[in-house]
Amino acid sequence: MKTLQIKDHNHWLDLRRKFIGASEIAALFFDSPYQTPLELYLIKSGKIESKNIDSERVEWGKKLEAPIAEKAASDLNVTLSDDNLYYMSTQCKKMGCTPDRLILDEDKKVVGVMEIKNVAVDQYMRWEDKNPPLYYEMQVQHQMECTDVKWGCNVFLVGGNKLVIKTYSRNQELIDEMIRKINAFWEDVEKQEMPKVCSDDFKLLDSIYQLKPESFIDMSESEDFNEACKSLNEVNLSIRELGRMHKDLKSQIANFSKGNSIVKGDGFTVYNQEISRKECKIKASVYRKMTLKIDKVMEI
Repeated sequence: MKTLQIKDHNHWLDLRRKFIGASEIAALFFDSPYQTPLELYLIKSGKIESKNIDSERVEWGKKLEAPIAEKAASDLNVTLSDDNLYYMSTQCKKMGCTPDRLILDEDKKVVGVMEIKNVAVDQYMRWEDKNPPLYYEMQVQHQMECTDVKWGCNVFLVGGNKLVIKTYSRNQELIDEMIRKINAFWEDVEKQEMPKVCSDDFKLLDSIYQLKPESFIDMSESEDFNEACKSLNEVNLSIRELGRMHKDLKSQIANFSKGNSIVKGDGFTVYNQEISRKECKIKASVYRKMTLKIDKVMEI
């Protein structure tokens, strides 16, 4: 375990730019709800600025962090510490973090980490079997590696009045995979090789590639490009067919309903309502549209 004293907020931001932090690790596994590998690559390579996730829930999470930690410490019967250090892995030089709290033993030695979250009720209800998504555990496992400890926990304040604590033992197999992905990521940054794009990157790609009017590029020899176009065409055809099926089924149900507001079935209830829409003017804006045109008949 290596540490650095954080001088101020700007120093912390500088450290974040140079390391893969605990809140970023899930992006390398395509498992982050906040960031894609491409966005992380562009941030770390200095091509775009990191975006702040500002919301009222995040703001309240920061304000409530101390009392949540105090209650969790009481429930777990542990002693907590909140220092101003940046922790770095000794096995991966580009892996660092600032845990919300450190868990201490009787000799004031760091033995665990605690990550504190403020979670809305609807978000909690979507968790499968009431288990938090994997990206929460990834954050704690990352911090375990950087602080060289054997256990850690997520503490969730759900809906402002329910405390949920999830503890984890150190998962060395997962940590080893994190280290491998972090090392590969920084090698790609040095070589300026962009990672694979995913579905959430479409708007981001629009922002980094400025549209060139009347420009042309021939990609007819690119197998990857042609395969992507073929796949997109197949998906478009499937969407159209599903759209027709959707309208057909709604028509059948409307016919069964015969104008009734509520129609009860075996495990299903259909509600038919009239919705009044207010007149509104759409604000002028510019957006980019992509159209796939089939130049020749393709075998599907």
